[in-house]
Amino acid sequence: MLKAFSWRKTAIFKISFIFLIIIILGISFFILKDKSMVPYNNISSNRCNQKTLPYLNSNLSIQERVGDLMNRMNDWGKNRSDGSN
Repeated sequence: MLKAFSWRKTAIFKISFIFLIIIILGISFFILKDKSMVPYNNISSNRCNQKTLPYLNSNLSIQERVGDLMNRMNDWGKNRSDGSN
């Protein structure tokens, strides 16, 4: 009888400990997720404003627009844009 009681006590402790870890991780996720978001008025959001991107400006020549777009692309995107698989 003593072994059964000890086994139950250990199992309840393990389950409680796992539940506590899950709760702590969940709370920390909700606290930290807001800090990792970029604020709306941040300078990086101004750079991404689509009204100011040269490759979207129809007043520029095709060569200027393509040149701007190619400068923004990484090597993987440039290789994939040539139509190869």
